[in-house]
Amino acid sequence: SAILLEQRFMKGLSTFSRSRAKTLDHIAVDHVSSVLPDSRGYTNLHYQDTELDGLVLFDNIALVIEGKGSALSTPARRGDVRRLASDIKDSVEEAWNQGARARSYLTADADAVFMDERGKEVLRVAKGSIARVIVIASSLHELGGHAPQLPKLRGLGLFPDGEYPWSVFINDLRVITETAGNCAVFLHYLVWRARLPLGDRITVMDELDLWGAYLLAHRFGAIADDGHELVGNCTTDFDDYYAGCAGDAPKARKPEKFLKGSVKTFVQRMARDRPFGWLEAAGVCLDLSVPEMSFVLAHGAQATRLANQSGRIDVTLCGRVRLIAIPRHQKPKAAMAAATHIHSDATFNIYIRSSSGRRPEIVLAEQAKPVTFDLS
Repeated sequence: SAILLEQRFMKGLSTFSRSRAKTLDHIAVDHVSSVLPDSRGYTNLHYQDTELDGLVLFDNIALVIEGKGSALSTPARRGDVRRLASDIKDSVEEAWNQGARARSYLTADADAVFMDERGKEVLRVAKGSIARVIVIASSLHELGGHAPQLPKLRGLGLFPDGEYPWSVFINDLRVITETAGNCAVFLHYLVWRARLPLGDRITVMDELDLWGAYLLAHRFGAIADDGHELVGNCTTDFDDYYAGCAGDAPKARKPEKFLKGSVKTFVQRMARDRPFGWLEAAGVCLDLSVPEMSFVLAHGAQATRLANQSGRIDVTLCGRVRLIAIPRHQKPKAAMAAATHIHSDATFNIYIRSSSGRRPEIVLAEQAKPVTFDLS
């Protein structure tokens, strides 16, 4: 019914389409900016005779936002594959091409200059200041379950270069930014998401099911042996929380990333202080499975006690994790140098040290090799 109403507005109001597009762009930029502290958000920027719907700058990261207001046509929803390909091409693939062009402009060997509609300069991004560009295709309508599994559409001739935007329904973007908790969780979700063989060995129809799986540290172990996983039924907590917010059910706790103890404290500190390499360091802890996190928390006190007693680092392996306890008065860089001489196949190195209260705390975390889906 909403689509039919929109169609009537489109025919009756010549300004409706542009107003709808600008509203979508502003909402998407506001949602993304809300979870990235001290970020700068812009809409309707112009450069090189083209328009950029939205841009959010955060540290050395640029999030390029292209909004699309069109819905899937009725034939596409009924199973017309040719029409489906045409609809996705005109919306998501076009958004990707526009975003990729902006990415090239932002990372070129020159300042990126953006103007408003009158040609007045409103933003200049210094060359070399952007290390990473994330392209987000925000849609006003849910795209029939196709957005979370764009690689599956390669068979229709779409996305020939094998690159995709984060295609996300605007309401899902709202839920994700409202429940991320901090910038590290939000940005790492996009890193985690990009690793997944979505549409190939993982089938998911709803972005929020994927978000729920991430918050609960799901590992997709079945696909390590060329298996297949179907993701679903991961939105119960969101349903309960928002029903409570609307007064339609008892108040429920806001969903959040499952983190405990020193692991949670370290991620929060990285997100708050953002030292050099903060996102990668936080990502190590955010990548931990529940058993791996339990190991770090349970073994930390014993490991730091042994390190303090011996005056040397104490190294313990558990699955993908190498836990390195540092003597209380040793500098982390010295501990890192000592640990490099100890061979390990671990994916993650986590350095802990006892704090002034004698509780173990994480002081450093690094990824030693690419993350795989093999279970610990």
